[in-house]
Amino acid sequence: MFDDSLFDFFSYKGIKLGEIHAPALQKYLSIFLYYIDFIGQLAKSPHGFKRFIVFPSLEVVPDTSGLLALLEVNIVEEVARVVCTHHDIALSIPKSRINKLSIGRKIHSNFFVFKRAIFGEFLEILNLFMSLCKSHNGIRLLITDYWRNVEPFLAELPKAEVILMDRSEAFNVGLRNIWKYRMRFVHSNNYTSHKVRKIVSNQGQIFIDSWEQIKNNVECIQQARFNEYSIASSIKKAISHIIVVGGDGAVFDIENTQLMMYKLRPDIVMVRASVSTQRHFSILCYVARILGIPSMEVQHGLLYLGPGSYADHPSAEYIACYGPLARRGLRKIGYTDKKLFDIGSPRFDVYSEIRKISTIKKISKHINILCIIPGVSLGLWIDTYDVIDFCESIATSTAKVSGAITIMKLRPGCTHQAFYKQVFKRTFNPDSYRIAQSEPLVELFVNTDVVISCYSTALLESLLVHRPVIYSGILPIYESLGIELIEYKKEGALLLASTTKELTGHLFSVVESTSLREKLSSEATIFMKKHYSFVGEASSRLADTIQSIVK
Repeated sequence: MFDDSLFDFFSYKGIKLGEIHAPALQKYLSIFLYYIDFIGQLAKSPHGFKRFIVFPSLEVVPDTSGLLALLEVNIVEEVARVVCTHHDIALSIPKSRINKLSIGRKIHSNFFVFKRAIFGEFLEILNLFMSLCKSHNGIRLLITDYWRNVEPFLAELPKAEVILMDRSEAFNVGLRNIWKYRMRFVHSNNYTSHKVRKIVSNQGQIFIDSWEQIKNNVECIQQARFNEYSIASSIKKAISHIIVVGGDGAVFDIENTQLMMYKLRPDIVMVRASVSTQRHFSILCYVARILGIPSMEVQHGLLYLGPGSYADHPSAEYIACYGPLARRGLRKIGYTDKKLFDIGSPRFDVYSEIRKISTIKKISKHINILCIIPGVSLGLWIDTYDVIDFCESIATSTAKVSGAITIMKLRPGCTHQAFYKQVFKRTFNPDSYRIAQSEPLVELFVNTDVVISCYSTALLESLLVHRPVIYSGILPIYESLGIELIEYKKEGALLLASTTKELTGHLFSVVESTSLREKLSSEATIFMKKHYSFVGEASSRLADTIQSIVK
């Protein structure tokens, strides 16, 4: 939509702001369509509802939340209005109560702002100290990433100076590394000025005036429908919010980021993701390009570039890829080989160092099946009903394998533990499963006979240690994403299952056939060597690449 020439006004310093905000809009629309499908089904039920009562959200939206967070917390109300208007159903939205809870929330919010301000002042003092007491030290990197992802390749650089934009990572770095890398912790807002605020105000008014002139003439908005519902009004509200609030915010960030880079003079900008609902990632890359500073994204996950992906507009100039397979995909969206580097991943270097875990063996009395459980992301990928369907499919398949113990692997820090435990208890026999959460995958693989995976990098890790892998595509979203794995299947690296029946059949085949396990192990090894660069020393290759780019 933002590619429409009508939105040419929505740009600043040659940066298309619509492209920056597109991921946030896509996220909002995904949740919106999820609820319109859900509430629409209720409206058409045979019960003949005459009135819907929707209680307003009591969620407090922090200042640091995403651009459309305010709209997202009230999305059920917005959807209910659309559905109820269409079906002529009365809608009641009770007023939220103003009570002591709101006072408590205000106190908590104010205390957070106070702590953040104190923390910011402390970092300013630390930054000044490092600037005065330690001389310039090699390549200067401006990085927005977690320290755990940064530390491995920094250790391979002869000399490096680091500026981190994820300021909370100061707690994870350690004083020794702060001194070693002349480390400073910054936020682009620290570089604002009265002049910047005036520019933002003037440019923001231009955006608003231009939007007012075209908002009723954008054909793709006027004709927007989902099922039988017209959603033009709701999309227009979201776009208006993006233009008014997101326009100001983007110009503010661009100006501040440019001032920050003028003062800090980084040799390279490195981002965790160059396409994100958090606009500062892409803005860093775009501003770096204006100033002639190279920017790089280091691949941290599976790269889906198919239909519906908003990852097909990365802003980084260079991308450090997992290997040839990712590079081929990135070439299709406009990158040249000069901008792509087959690095592998420091995260996966451990697999090149451990001894091969052979799958070519007689499976013992107890068969250990490692199952990678999907996380809940309501309205985006997976909801709680999907998790139940996924687990019921796994339970049905594994129950038919004598002596099977299913290890249910949850992500560390999972926020829905109580829900998952309830689902597992209801779905599996008590002695047929156990839960793994904090244990590293590399430890779980040692006693694993078969891996059942959803769309996750755990799939790649399983192939690296020669485990027989069955990809479960029983959920619609995973069936769609499974298209990306067709090449894996064609080359015999894994098995694909789109139904519970197929999953059960594949599981039986792997358990019963030593030759199949041997074949899967062999083909997976060939596939991973051919398509990925997980051969160890990725940190060293990344360090060499950084040095070559900066030169």
